[in-house]
Formats: sequence, C-alpha cells, structure tokens
Amino acid sequence: MIGSFIPGLLQPLVDRASQVISAGSESVSQTGRMLQRTLEDYDQAESGATAGFRGLEEQL
Repeated sequence: MIGSFIPGLLQPLVDRASQVISAGSESVSQTGRMLQRTLEDYDQAESGATAGFRGLEEQL
C-alpha cells in the first residue's frame, strides 16, 4: 500500500526537476551562443582596427 503511494508523491517532483534541468541546459546553450557571437564581433572589430593601424603606418 505505502509502496505504491510514494512513487505517486515523488513523480511531480521528478517531473519538475526535469523541467528545471532542461530550462537550465537551454539557458547555458543560449549563453554559449551569445558569448560566441561576442567573440566573433570582437575579432572582427580587432581585425578592422589592426588594418586601420597598418594603413596609418604605411602613410607615415
């Protein structure tokens, strides 16, 4: 009797924990994508600045 009652109580907790873990995983994935885009933007900006400095060096 009690053995069948406990799983019924625990199942909502297990389901909620699964939802929280999935949401956390998606959040980590989104953060990773945002960081990747930030690094790509930084690399592009740095490349542009370096090219600009090279142009100034050639003129001097």
